[in-house]
Amino acid sequence: MHLITLVAACALLLFWRVPRYMTWCRSDRTADLVRIAVEGIIAGVAVAGIAMALFPTGEPGMMIGLSDRLLFLPVLAGVCMLNGLLLYAVIRTLDHQSR
Repeated sequence: MHLITLVAACALLLFWRVPRYMTWCRSDRTADLVRIAVEGIIAGVAVAGIAMALFPTGEPGMMIGLSDRLLFLPVLAGVCMLNGLLLYAVIRTLDHQSR
């Protein structure tokens, strides 16, 4: 149940950013892509931290070591960064098509 709540919170947070991304699309600045990437990285690290706090042992019968945790952080940060950039690209494409 915790995982479902975490995923739902992440989805709501991402959709909360859509109006901001729409504003940035209209400004047409490259620096906005950097901001979106940094936001995604920060969100990914935060989500990974929350997930590790909620599920400290992982699968039943498996122990999660420090190296596993250190690998999980950048992977999730990268996924969240790509998710934000992909959402921005979709919004930008739809915005240009509606004009």
